[in-house]
Parts: sequence; C-alpha cells; structure tokens
Amino acid sequence: MRKALFVFVAATLPVSGLAQDAPAPQPLVPLAPIEQAPLAKSVFATGVLDKSSGALPNKLWRGADADLLKTLIEKAPARPATPSINAALRLVLESAGDPPVDSSAELGGAKLMALARAGYADDARTIESLSTGDKGAPTVLEALAVADLLRNDPVGACEKNQRIAGSLNDVDAVKLRVFCYARANELDAAELALSVLRDRGDLSETDVAILTPLTAGGALKRPVAPIDAIHYAALRAMNI
Repeated sequence: MRKALFVFVAATLPVSGLAQDAPAPQPLVPLAPIEQAPLAKSVFATGVLDKSSGALPNKLWRGADADLLKTLIEKAPARPATPSINAALRLVLESAGDPPVDSSAELGGAKLMALARAGYADDARTIESLSTGDKGAPTVLEALAVADLLRNDPVGACEKNQRIAGSLNDVDAVKLRVFCYARANELDAAELALSVLRDRGDLSETDVAILTPLTAGGALKRPVAPIDAIHYAALRAMNI
C-alpha cells in the first residue's frame, strides 16, 4: 500500500520539482573523425612505402605514357647490378602513385613481376592484397605465380596458371604451363606446349637445356645456371 502511494505521489509531482537538483545535461561533443586512407583501386597505384620510408610523390607518374612506362618496367633488371640500383628500383615501384591516364591492369602486372624478379616477391603479394582492383587479371596472376615459385610454392603457382586464359601469346605463361604439366606428370601435354614455343623460336638456350629434360622426365645433360623463377622451379622438380 505504501509503495503504491509513493508511486502515485511521484507521478503527480511537477517535473520541475523532481529535476530541480539534477545537473543540466551537457551538450554532446562530436567524436573526432577517424582518419582513413582509401585503398587504391589498381595494383599500380598501390604502394607499401610511406613518407618515413622515403616514398616518392604520388603524382610521379602523372602525364606519363602508359604503354611506354609498361615497356620500361618490363625491362627492369631481374638482377640489379648494384645494391643501390636495387634499392632505387624498389623505391620507384613500391611508392603509391596515381597511374597514367588510360593505364590498364597490365601495367600493375608488370610492376608486380618486376618486383618479384628483383627479389621482392613478398612485397609484390602485399601490394596485390592491398589493392581493390585488377583482381584476377592475367598479368597480375602471372606475377603472383612467379612470386609463388620464388617462395617454393609450385602448387600455388600452378593454381594461378590454371586461372589464366589459355592464350599462347604470353611466352612466360606458356613456359609456366610446361612446368605445371611436367610436375603433374602430364608429359605429353608438357612436350606439346614446349614444342609450340620451340617452333616459334621463343625458347632461349637455357630454356631448352632445362625444360627439355623436364618434359621428358629425365635429367640435365650438363650443369646449367638458372635465370628465372621457372628455371629454379624446374631444377628443384628434377631434384637438382
């Protein structure tokens, strides 16, 4: 009974009487905006260096010719002559920057391939993972496959090679296919793919010396120094 009476009295009291001792509400202070760095849309525009690491300005490539730039990146040395040249190559390719107008996924693929060949396979994979575009582009997959080979991951490399369209125009992709066929013990298919490259004159002396015994399930006739990731992988597959 007393409880009911108390509730009734409280309900009939003026609001001011109940709240006169309550502190005035404080205005809400807006939260500071969270800084967000938008992910670059393309592989080429994505970088892993910041200003503290010496990253170059993001407008470095503005006004550049996309086709010419791709050609120059493809000619980047796989074995830079000096550590300083290697460091400069990394600085240029790992700095984020706006891509040239009309650039395509092939430019990003060329960038990743150059990094992988220069010894920065892990950085190439990181850049691809941070980008939001070019996923599944043949040149990007090819570069990631090379990075896999350099990490001694032929399974990942061959899986990516399977996802590349069956074009015979990309010499490196076909060479990788030769390796993958041989690794799966599909020697007839490996020899057929190798013969296509041989008939077109797309094989170097090192390619012939390493890939020919690989497709025959044999061994090297003489010691051969590997030049690229496919050569290294082929020699490992032959237990050399």
